[in-house]
Amino acid sequence: MVGNPFERRSVTDAAEQLALIGQLSEAKRLHLSGSLQSARQIYEHILQAKPDNAEVQHLLAVLLHQLGENDAAIDLLKRLLKINRANPVVWLNLANAQRGAGQILDALQNYKKAISLNPRYVEAYTNLGMLLNELGRFEDGLTQADKAISLNDKNLEALNNRGNALRGLGRPIEALDSYNRAIAINPRIAATYYNRGIALQDLCRHQEAVESYDAALAIKPDFALALNNRANSLRSLRRFRDALASVDRALSINPVSPLAIANRADCLRELGCHKDALESYTRAIELEPRFAEAFNNKAILLRDLGEFEEACPLFERAIALQPTASIYYANLATAKKFTPGDPLIAELEKILATDRHLAAGDRANLEYTLGKALADFGDDARAIEHFIRGAAAKRQTIDYDETARMRLFDRIESVFTPELIRAYLGLGYPSSRPIFIVGMPRSGTTLVEQILASHPAVFGAGELPAMNIAINRLETARTNTRRLQFPELVHSLDANDLTHLGRDYLKDIAEISNNAERVTDKMPMNFLFLGLIKLALPNAMIIHTIRDPLDTCMSCFSILFSDPQNYSYDLGELGRHYRRYEALMNHWRTVLPTGSFIDIHYENVVADLETEARRILAYCDLPWDDACLAFHRTRRPVRTASAVQVRQPIYTNSIGRWQLHAERLKPLLAELGYKI
Repeated sequence: MVGNPFERRSVTDAAEQLALIGQLSEAKRLHLSGSLQSARQIYEHILQAKPDNAEVQHLLAVLLHQLGENDAAIDLLKRLLKINRANPVVWLNLANAQRGAGQILDALQNYKKAISLNPRYVEAYTNLGMLLNELGRFEDGLTQADKAISLNDKNLEALNNRGNALRGLGRPIEALDSYNRAIAINPRIAATYYNRGIALQDLCRHQEAVESYDAALAIKPDFALALNNRANSLRSLRRFRDALASVDRALSINPVSPLAIANRADCLRELGCHKDALESYTRAIELEPRFAEAFNNKAILLRDLGEFEEACPLFERAIALQPTASIYYANLATAKKFTPGDPLIAELEKILATDRHLAAGDRANLEYTLGKALADFGDDARAIEHFIRGAAAKRQTIDYDETARMRLFDRIESVFTPELIRAYLGLGYPSSRPIFIVGMPRSGTTLVEQILASHPAVFGAGELPAMNIAINRLETARTNTRRLQFPELVHSLDANDLTHLGRDYLKDIAEISNNAERVTDKMPMNFLFLGLIKLALPNAMIIHTIRDPLDTCMSCFSILFSDPQNYSYDLGELGRHYRRYEALMNHWRTVLPTGSFIDIHYENVVADLETEARRILAYCDLPWDDACLAFHRTRRPVRTASAVQVRQPIYTNSIGRWQLHAERLKPLLAELGYKI
């Protein structure tokens, strides 16, 4: 008996439907497991039989976006929207694909469309916030992240977005809290540890940053970006060879990564391999001709080597590629002498006058750059106004606790008594290799180091944080229930500790000093540690540079320091800090043995170079060498604000410079005891 054909067709349709369900289930499983090409084949096979299946079209569009085929994904999603424009998920995925295709304005509009259709759509707020962060619109990105978190406070992507927005706004402490919240929810997400590491870097907590990157790498061993940033933190810890090894691991994952090659150049620069570093920067630029940071960093090395004519065009190229990166303008100013009519001056004036949404850090960079440009050709009246505005902007970005700073000076004087010095003297490591050059910044430390570094027996190492790092290591090692800090730490030390501290410092400087007989360390702020330096390295030489207080302070105020000199951006705070520095130096003169250090006056060096140079060399027990008088011809990296000046013969036009600005320096004059 022949059955009803309609019944037979119904059975066939049911079988086909079951097969379709099975195929779709398998495709979804493959899709979720990351087997994208296999899933794609099944989706496309289903659509050959059922071309109008909206679910499969949608899934295929998502998969195409994941494969980077965004144009095809966009076409599919737009076809779906012709059928149903009320589905917020389709609008969200269309925005995702448009973002991937670089259709940024359309993506922004369609994320908002998804939200308008579903005001509680967490993923839409999250992805919109991510895009806004990528565009540098961090305030708006933070707003969207907070909306997503208000709907789901365990949304990891939103918490990461919130941290990224806060970092972009210069609020790394709050960013760190956001990342920590995400880690507490799920401690197995490598990207969160990576973002947390960047926030710790922003806070100069580099050892913790390394640990955070290590946590990311434990989860994802081939995380090249984490290896690169880990290298940056290791460089900040002056572990240059470890940093180089980290970069090399990143390059083993991707040998043609411009970022890793440029980071390798940074490591080579720190290790004194300048030729190799320049070649690596060049290679990074060849691979990525729009790599603004590589142009900038190559220019910095050339500037430090005194190759100003080669450096300036590279800084200018970095600015052209990334005109919103205010630090590139500031870096250019350190290598260039401006003349009237320079087009960059008009450009800076226009930016400062018209961009009312500049972040405080960016405004500081640009104001200081413009002030320096005007000062270069003698427009001092306008220059000081820009320095004042730049300092005010910079002061907004830093957390300077003046009370705590002054208390530190008091604590140092309280700990380092004559009795303590007598009890510990002679117990440290007996090396005479280091020559410490200390004093206020801009007091002549770079000039004195350049004179010494011109001697064949001396390696000029520049401003080293090595002593501070060695002390921090000792603080950590001595921790029991609470961390002992400098200066109170000293009371817990014995002869072995002091010897270890001296050796630890010497180990740090050995990596960069080319086996030179003597090594200069011109970190000015080491004047805080003179007592401990004398105990840990009793045979080290210490040179204290002194310059007229107002010239010193005026010079500090007109410089935007790359390292923290947070007391120098308010004239009153600057004056009080100078007075307290003078008092501490007088304390060292009282408690340390006679001859523990020598005072070198900047004005005397300028007035009679040879006499003072001979005096410096005699104190350091070095034979005379005529090269010390031609210090400006010595080719070596100089990585301070004085990089240009020490390439020139002695000059006197910076003496008494403060008098040009006396009216605008009243808070400083008052603190230093000058009559107004």
